[in-house]
Amino acid sequence: MEGAESKQLDIVVTTNSCPRYMLTTGEHAKSFAPIDGTIAVVNAKSTLTTEQLEDALDNLASIPTQTPLTTDRLAVGANISDYEDWPYKVIYATDGIAMPTLLKSIDAYYRNHPEIPSTRRPNLIHVAGKYSVLRILHENAETTCGKKIPKGTFFGQPDETDVYAIQHTLSVIQERALSAQFIVFEYWDILNKLPITMADDARYILPPE
Repeated sequence: MEGAESKQLDIVVTTNSCPRYMLTTGEHAKSFAPIDGTIAVVNAKSTLTTEQLEDALDNLASIPTQTPLTTDRLAVGANISDYEDWPYKVIYATDGIAMPTLLKSIDAYYRNHPEIPSTRRPNLIHVAGKYSVLRILHENAETTCGKKIPKGTFFGQPDETDVYAIQHTLSVIQERALSAQFIVFEYWDILNKLPITMADDARYILPPE
C-alpha cells in the first residue's frame, strides 16, 4: 500500500476485517478502502456508451497494485490462484451499446493503451437484459461447443436473463471471500505513513533512568 488512489469506483467489496474510511466535505462524501483486502469492485453506468465504457476502463486501470502474496502471508497449505488479478473487476450497466460495438471499442482502447496490464482490465462487463462479456483468465478455456478461447480474450455472449453474469459474479466473490480468510492482511503501514506532528503542549512521560 504505497498511498496511490484509484479513480471513482461505485461499489467496493472487502473482507470483513478490512478498514473503511468515510471522508465527508460539505455535501460530498468519499469512501476509501485499502487495496489489500478488497476482493471485488464495480463501476456502474446507467447507459454504457463507448465514451462511458472508456471512462470505466480508465477507472479500473487506476486500481493500485496490491502487496505481493508471499509465503509468509499465506496460511500453511493454502493455494490461492490468480491473486495478482484481484480484485474482481465488473462494469455494469442497465443499458448500452450493442455487443459487437462494445468488443470493437475494447479492442481499440487496449491497442491505444498497451501499458495497462491484464490484471487491471475488467473481468466481466454486464449490460442488463442484453449480454455479458468475460475476460478469459486461463489457458485451454473452451466454449460449450468445444471451441478454444485464448487467455486474455474478451468473450461475449447474449444473455437476456442475466443469470450467467449474476451467478458468475456471486460465485467469484464468494470464492475470493473464502480464500481471503487464509491471507494475512496488515494495515500498520497506513498508520505509520500518517503525517502526525506533536503539538507544543503535548503531554508525555519520560521513562525512568
